[in-house]
Amino acid sequence: VDEFDFDSGSLTIFKQVTRKLKKKDPGKKYTTLNPKGNKSRVYPIPPIYSKMLQSYISKYKLKDNSYIFHNSGEPRSEHWIECRVKQFGKVIDFPEMNPHLFRKCCISYLKSEGNSLETIAQMVGHNSVQVTKDYYVFDTPEEIEAMRNFEENLLGSTIKNFM
Repeated sequence: VDEFDFDSGSLTIFKQVTRKLKKKDPGKKYTTLNPKGNKSRVYPIPPIYSKMLQSYISKYKLKDNSYIFHNSGEPRSEHWIECRVKQFGKVIDFPEMNPHLFRKCCISYLKSEGNSLETIAQMVGHNSVQVTKDYYVFDTPEEIEAMRNFEENLLGSTIKNFM
């Protein structure tokens, strides 16, 4: 939770949590790793998503140094998060929903707000601007329309019922 800066509208990633452990770690349920490239990253959070996160944090009374998605203080697994996101996708009639789609939508949002591909690629840790352009930016009229529809569904009343 302390990685969110709601005043500046940003999220800083210092570590990532994984449950994919090596056999030499018996008894451990999870471990933290440095992000790709061993660098922390700062991501802007669009205001509407920032409000949703604040509401979620308040509703579940999360404190600093706690995980957004946890079970008795321990982080949830990647599988749990993916299942929950897919469940939410069904609620908003968007069965293709997955965690990576959130990343893609954020990257497309940054592009639609006038950020350069070079800046975006650096923010998300891509070594190649071409990867960002080819795989992460919605740029055809159909893709842009699908993203807008997704955001309208996401921001609709179902989100309030789901959270």
